[in-house]
Amino acid sequence: MYTGNMIDELIAAVERAEARARVEQETSELERLYLANPSELIFEEKLVGVA
Repeated sequence: MYTGNMIDELIAAVERAEARARVEQETSELERLYLANPSELIFEEKLVGVA
């Protein structure tokens, strides 16, 4: 007999997949930023060297 567990399991699987996709997207964005050549970065020349 159907107990409703299947829908709960599907919802949980979708939530896990969404969380995994979000982490992968954030990771790829950080990798892109950290691995970018300095010439590819846009910056304010008057602020270069200011810390």
